[in-house]
Amino acid sequence: MMRYLLVSLMLGLSMCLIAQSLDIKMRRLEHIQGMIEQKRKEMVKTHEELGLLSRDKENYEHQYQTTMNKITTLTAREREIGQTLTESQKTKEISQTRLEATSDLWQKQIYYFYTTSQTANKARDYIVENHFFPIMICQTKEIIDENKELLALVQKNIEESQRTQQRLRTEKSRENQIVSGYRNEITKLSDKITILETEEQEIQREFANLMQSRQNLENLITHFQTEQGGAHFTYQFTTNKLLWPVRGEVINPFGEVRDKLHNVTLLNNGIDILCDHQQEVKAVDFGIVVFAELFGNYGRLIIIDHQNGYFSLYGNNGNLLVAKDDMVSLGQPIAIVGRRSNSENYLLHFEIRRQNTPVNPLSYLE
Repeated sequence: MMRYLLVSLMLGLSMCLIAQSLDIKMRRLEHIQGMIEQKRKEMVKTHEELGLLSRDKENYEHQYQTTMNKITTLTAREREIGQTLTESQKTKEISQTRLEATSDLWQKQIYYFYTTSQTANKARDYIVENHFFPIMICQTKEIIDENKELLALVQKNIEESQRTQQRLRTEKSRENQIVSGYRNEITKLSDKITILETEEQEIQREFANLMQSRQNLENLITHFQTEQGGAHFTYQFTTNKLLWPVRGEVINPFGEVRDKLHNVTLLNNGIDILCDHQQEVKAVDFGIVVFAELFGNYGRLIIIDHQNGYFSLYGNNGNLLVAKDDMVSLGQPIAIVGRRSNSENYLLHFEIRRQNTPVNPLSYLE
């Protein structure tokens, strides 16, 4: 008889330990599933950002190419104007030389006629009778006037070409500044795309690792569920309404919560309570501590099995005042509230689980 009781006791203890281990594994699985969902959303967000950046880069590249084509056209036009300006300068030099030569010839002719008329009366009479002097003056004057008009026209063309050349250089300089800006933007976008592609690859690796971890944990939990078999629970606490674990303000409710830092919506399996520094965390009811150590994003985590089908979870603690397998009573201090990493705020993450399903703690707290 004694032997039978001993075997029964050992079997019951083994089943209890398996149930506790199974519950912890289930909570770990839920945590991993939450991380998987977050990584999935991060992948979608990163992929969308990559798409936007790629479209921006294509737009800048199109504008860059358009501006480069415009600069090429301006350069060709500038070259044509330069050639025209060079030809006009040559024409101007030729016209000035001809004008100077004609003026010099005119002066020499006047001097020649003057000296001839003074030394030879017969030659003077011949020049006067045939009107050589007036004819020569008129012809020479016409040549001078033509050269002056040509020179004025050439000078006008030169000045117009110089203005056009300066305008083209100014426009080309402005377009070069624009294209330099496009080039800088393209470089920045290329760098951002490279960073995002690296982040996307890292997220995909983390996602694959999480999926593998979840699969491994699901296999382990399936094994424990097979060994545990069926169990009956009352689903009743010792009081109608539970004691609040800390005094403070609920800043993140149960259910979907918007993470402004990462711009994603996360599923909160409990509530987050903002509280004062060094405040004690209290057990909401009687139970057994089945977990009391660091656990991923939960920080220092305490899990209490209330032996009625419910578990309470207390995350983000500072100092722990209880250990695994401790029996706790209603209102007993079990930890000191902790501060969330990269934050000055002290808060408690609190959950209630009915078997392995998270429920809204506000429906149970007084």
